[in-house]
Parts: sequence; structure tokens; C-alpha cells
Amino acid sequence: MVTQPISEIHPSRATARSSSPDKGCGALSSPGWESVAERSNHSHLFSAAWPALMRIAGPARRLQSDVEIVSPGAPASHLHVLVEGWAYRARVTETGGQSISALFLPGDIVNLPALLSGEGEDCVTTLVPSRIMSLPLKRVRALQEEMPGITNLFLSLAMVENARLCEWIKCLGRQSATQRLAHLFCELAVRLRATVENSETQIPLPLTQVQLSDIIGMTHIHTSRVLSDLRKTGLVEISHRRLIIRNMAELQRIGEFNAAYLHDRENADVESIERGGRPSLPSK
Repeated sequence: MVTQPISEIHPSRATARSSSPDKGCGALSSPGWESVAERSNHSHLFSAAWPALMRIAGPARRLQSDVEIVSPGAPASHLHVLVEGWAYRARVTETGGQSISALFLPGDIVNLPALLSGEGEDCVTTLVPSRIMSLPLKRVRALQEEMPGITNLFLSLAMVENARLCEWIKCLGRQSATQRLAHLFCELAVRLRATVENSETQIPLPLTQVQLSDIIGMTHIHTSRVLSDLRKTGLVEISHRRLIIRNMAELQRIGEFNAAYLHDRENADVESIERGGRPSLPSK
């Protein structure tokens, strides 16, 4: 097992907002790729590849919130898989603002472009205390030679990530602030495999209003007003870092949300990963 160098992970310039005891980057015993795959939205893909990936993965590492996992332009020697927690990808403006272009959940590879570029593209930071497992790039590339199907795993993950990004661009360009927020809440509910209790959908929501603003491209004040309006309709409630969706169907209607772009994991092509054939994803 190869341990990921701590030197690759840099404390974020942001001030840590968590008082959780989950501080530092100490190595933890690995929970195994089985548990990562089971909890991931990509379990249909990982299930075919995890035995080989487990052989080269380093032990899980614990990170506090606001730790920079990936730095723009910094050389990358590992791919980082989020095992627990949340992380986000952002690009910072010259005036110090930021635009969040992706949210990473358990099972996501947070720096997939490094497989080709060998360096960090945008800043990736933990949102809450999290754990990551790391795959040495040299051994990943050797594994690709040994098992061509592994390449299809990474290609399929890249296709899914690109589909999410394209949907976010559509929302930013063609939707109102209310629609964007409704759409985001619906996406998170699907990606987190939301639990339904008494016809209510509940998911964790560790995002602050400022971070929600950075995602939907609105000011903090405007986002606050939109959240207030959604609460008044009785559609959603946010309490203790949890989002409760009272009427998922109506929220989907408002956000013009169709989950097809997230790709039905039950219909994805696993055989191509196992055999190395050409990958395919379900059409919209």
C-alpha cells in the first residue's frame, strides 16, 4: 500500500469554520474500496474495478474542513478519491471572489484531469471534515496497461462529471435564481440517494449561503431572499445543516429538473470496464 504524501495537501487560505475534532491529516486504516463503491453514485462503475484499484490505493487520510486537496498548477502525483465528506472545486477571481463549479461527494475522484495533465487544474477544498484515499498516478498508468478496462472507468467518470458541468452552465445561463436553487437541491437529493420519511425528502446540506451564492452565481443577499421565498412556499426547510424537501415533484417542476443527465447507474455499461470495450452511457 502506498501512502499519499502529506506535502501534497495544503491548508486552505480560508479560515477553518469547523470546531470538529477531525483535524489534521493523519493516516487512517482504509475502509476498503468495497465500502467506497457501495456508497458512491458510481458504484456501478467501481464494482468492476475496485479489486485492482484497492491494490494500489494508499490508506484513507482524515482532513479537516477547508483543507486544499488540489492546488491550481501544482504537480500531481496522485488521484484523490473522496471516501467521506464533501469537497468543492472553485476558481478564484482577481478580486478575491470565487465561482464553485463542482461539488464532490463520496466516491468522486476530485482531480480526474490530473490523469492526463499531471497537475492541478482548479482549487479543490474540503467543505467538511472528510477522508480521502489516493491512487499513485504512476501505478494507475501501469494498471491501465495491464487492464485496459480501467481506462473506460475513468472515461465514464469524466463523461458523468462533464454532463453535470454542462447542466450547471445551462442553469446559470437560462434560469432564474429560484430555478437554479431548486435545481441544485434536486440534484443533491438524487446524488445523495435521499432518504424519504413521511413523503419528505431529507439530505445533509453543509453549504453556507455564501457557498450557495458561489454555485448559483448570485449575491449573498439575493440568495438569502430566494431561500426565504422557497421556505415561505413550504417546499423546503433548512435546519441544523439539513435540507428537508416537502414536495419533491413541485421542486423538480420549478427547477425544470430532469435527472437523466446524472445517468442512471443501474443502466450504465459495466461490461466495458470489465472487458476493456468501448464505454457507453444511457442516453437522455
